[in-house]
Formats: sequence, C-alpha cells, structure tokens
Amino acid sequence: LQLKVGQLGMLLKSLNYLGCKYAVMAGQITPKRLFNGLQPDLKALAILNNIKIKNAETIFGAIAAEIEASGVEMLDARSLLDDQLASEGLMTPGKIKVSKEFIEHGIKVAKGITELDIGQGAVVRKGTVLAVEAYEGTDLMLKRAGSFKTDGLIFVKTVKRKQNYRFDVPVFGERTLEVMLESGIQTAVLEVGRVIMLDKMKLLKRAAKLKIDLTQDHLAGKEMEIGRYYENQGQYLAAINRFRSVVDKFQTTTHVPEALHRLTESYLALGLVDQANKTAAVLGYNFPGTESVSYTHLRAHET
Repeated sequence: LQLKVGQLGMLLKSLNYLGCKYAVMAGQITPKRLFNGLQPDLKALAILNNIKIKNAETIFGAIAAEIEASGVEMLDARSLLDDQLASEGLMTPGKIKVSKEFIEHGIKVAKGITELDIGQGAVVRKGTVLAVEAYEGTDLMLKRAGSFKTDGLIFVKTVKRKQNYRFDVPVFGERTLEVMLESGIQTAVLEVGRVIMLDKMKLLKRAAKLKIDLTQDHLAGKEMEIGRYYENQGQYLAAINRFRSVVDKFQTTTHVPEALHRLTESYLALGLVDQANKTAAVLGYNFPGTESVSYTHLRAHET
C-alpha cells in the first residue's frame, strides 16, 4: 500500500482495514515536504492547524496519537533493530585523535539543541560551535560545517533527554558517512543504543575501507563494563570501587551519570542507605532528569 505524504485519513482507514494491531514508523520524510508538495487531506489539515509550534516532535507526535487513538499501538522505532544500533567500544580499527574535552563540548552542545527541539546534531571544533542541525537535516548541516575548510571537526548525533522513540529516531547511514568525508569532518560521536546505523555491517565494512575508527573513552568505559559485571554478579563492594573510580577520575565523561546511578543501586543492595541517599542527591543535583547514556566515537579520514 502506497500513500502520499499527508494522506493521514487514508492511512488510518488502511490500518483499520488491514486489521493492524501494531505499527512502526520507518524511513524518512524530507523536511521541505512540509512546505512544498505535502498535499494534506482533511484529517492532516485538522492536525496541522492545531499545532502551534511545528517540529518533528509535535508533528510526528500528533500523527502517532491519531494512530493510537484508532486502536493501533505505535512501537519503538528501534524494535527488532538491536543489532543495528550504535554500540559501545571499538567497532573498527583506529584511535580517536581529538581531545576528550572537545568531544564532551560537542555532546553538551548537541544535547542542548535537542532540548529546544531544534535538531539532533552539531559540529564543533576545539571548543567552537560551527553548525547545529535545524530543519534542513543532517547532510546540509555537515556541508555547511565543512565549508569552513578546517581540521579537527567533530560531528555529534544524539537524542533529547526524553526522546519519544516511536518516531524521529536519529540515523547514521552510508550517505551521512560520505557527506561527512566530503565535508572534511574526521570525527563523529554517536549515542550508543539510541542512534540507528543503517545496514550496520555494510556500513562498518565501508568505514573500514575508508579507515574509519569507532571507539570510545576506553578507560572510563572499561571501568563501567567491569563494574556492571560485578553488580550483576552481586559483588557490590567490587562494583562500588569501579563506579567510584569513574566518578573520581573521569568526571568529564558521559559515563558519570550512569556510574552515580549504579553506585546508588549498589549502596542500597548493601543496606547503606545514607551513602545511597547522598549519591542520589549528587546525581539529581548535577544531572537533573538525565538518563544514563554513553557514546560511540567515529573517526574518518581519506586514504
């Protein structure tokens, strides 16, 4: 069944006719279609007219709400795609050659624009913001950043703190990789478990051919990996030592919120309520409402 963008009424009728119980949003709708060639039906017009601020969150959110109101459950867009998500650790040979400090700056900037519903990506260089993704999309943003013709560029792709995973899940594919290379952007940072890598195995083979390195902060990441293992095994004292190491030695990394969260869990498991409360207070104060996240880093350069 093929429908034109904007035929929401026909979509709802088709889902009902086909007896669908579940639906998943997949693929891409070019942003400019909202301004040219949308051809909305009466149902879509009614929804658009009721949306005062139009962005991916509000538009796709309204569509998802209409679909679910018809009795069809919208699933997480990452459903059945566990093996296609950005993963933690080194995925191709190589080393990250940009400063951890600059990577953390890029993550902070990208996270900031997601909270304002502006976009999901940013390009930074040595503490300076060169471009943020807006409605034009990732590729044009990368090209805009590449127009500076300089080195040390870092591309960050992430999600908002309270991302609705039924729609608008960020994607990194071969086309984005090629645009990144054409634009002279050598490093990308993808949020682990939250960014979809289209046809991941093919993408990684292409990345290897272009000498693309995917890695992360090995030291903090390794400590977290060992700490998680100890916690899962019920060896809470050993786990606490690992998580404390991350908090004390790697304060600028994105592993700290998760480390604090797991510290709280481990303290509670040992009945150390005071320590758990203090750690939870530190987590709440420094990372209000923050989910525990981690990132994968990607470096690319021409042969």
